[in-house]
Amino acid sequence: MTHIERWANDYLKSDKTYENHINKYVTYILKIDKGDKPTKIDTNDVENCIGYYKELGKINTISSMENHIEGIKSFYKFLVSKAWATDIFSGIYDYQGYKSNLAQKFNLAESEEREYFDNLTIKAILENLDKYFEVNNLSNLRGQKKKRYKNYLILRIFVKLSLIAPAKRSKVCDLRKKDFSFDFRTLNINDLMINIPNGLRRDLITSINLVQQLKNNQINENDKVLSYIDEEVFQAENLNRWFCNFLKEYNILNIPDSKTTYSVEVLMNSGIAELIKKGVDSAFISMVSGISISSLEKKYFKIRQYEPEDINRLINEGLAKSSYFVYV
Repeated sequence: MTHIERWANDYLKSDKTYENHINKYVTYILKIDKGDKPTKIDTNDVENCIGYYKELGKINTISSMENHIEGIKSFYKFLVSKAWATDIFSGIYDYQGYKSNLAQKFNLAESEEREYFDNLTIKAILENLDKYFEVNNLSNLRGQKKKRYKNYLILRIFVKLSLIAPAKRSKVCDLRKKDFSFDFRTLNINDLMINIPNGLRRDLITSINLVQQLKNNQINENDKVLSYIDEEVFQAENLNRWFCNFLKEYNILNIPDSKTTYSVEVLMNSGIAELIKKGVDSAFISMVSGISISSLEKKYFKIRQYEPEDINRLINEGLAKSSYFVYV
């Protein structure tokens, strides 16, 4: 095992955020025969690495290129902390200009909104939403900061509901108090009973109790939960703006400053993707999501990609398990 492989393994034991990008980088460094020559590696190799994966179709957007560089930068911070290598990025004074030049050189496209998030992104969203409320107290906030607190209060519940019950935005926004069990342990959505995790149950109870104190008004069974939590007039369209602001604030995605909304539909798609990966029947996913089976099938083959030989194998294995196969 080379130095670069050994170091990457040590780094990934403590931080897997950029695992995919670190593995790509190490593969390229081995390809150019510098795995045991760390002092010979420089930013030209990083640039060529991006070009290599652009040719392979694995780095196509500015966002993926920036994530790749951020991953490598994080890796070198780790190496410097261990005194194993010097920081190859230390000579770059105009970091934004450096990235812009690479984007132009390799003709990388502007980032597009994702169809669904991977588990690492979902985890980052959930952790930072919870972290926001750990470090902020409504009683200490004024003006726009106070307004943002209330916006994120609604956003956190919407995000978590969309992940455990991946239904359309309008359906989630229309959920009423009576759709939840009295103790908030289950949710009835599209005539299905969904178990509510303890974290979301806590958020629902805490948020409703807080608003009840502020409004001095109890929530009724027919009240829409998200509308009740919003002290102003709740509009579902606001969620896209709040979500975009949140993603920018915590640097979860590389979003241009000019972009002001990010579709929360990606959360429903992420929940659906997870159900597809776990092999849940499309008919059941259709029931909870309210999306037709034909539309789900289009998503299915984007999420679960098979080589032709794999499809043949799986079909034949399925047929071989039938009770009549041996007689045929």
